[in-house]
Amino acid sequence: MPVIALIGDIGGTNVRLSLKRLNLQTRTSDDIIPLTKFKAQDQASVHATIMLFLKDITALGGTRSKNRPTVGAIGLAGEVKDGRASVTNVPHWPKVDEIQIQQFCNIKSFKLLNDFAAFGLGIDLLMEKDVIYLNNSPI
Repeated sequence: MPVIALIGDIGGTNVRLSLKRLNLQTRTSDDIIPLTKFKAQDQASVHATIMLFLKDITALGGTRSKNRPTVGAIGLAGEVKDGRASVTNVPHWPKVDEIQIQQFCNIKSFKLLNDFAAFGLGIDLLMEKDVIYLNNSPI
């Protein structure tokens, strides 16, 4: 059974969000909403940006839509402590809270991660096809 995932990267300059249909058995994904970029400084908050991003999904059937996210993870520039964070270089945004986003989006499971920590977690999941060798140096 596919999983619908809200995936994002939030920094002081840009917010990048994508909605994917994940097949965990084959480790493949399809775009429901392709990677969409927003200027962080133009947005009122993370919540407002997610609402804007998901507006078409909401219009297609609200919380019962088959394309509503069931899981989500967003890496962001800033320290994440106890599921809460302030985004670096976006002082007008209120703190981001993963429980509020989870409830706001009606997502079963949602996590906020520091962006560098998120990158680190992904390294072990890379497959040979995902790796590009830059030189022939031994590892």
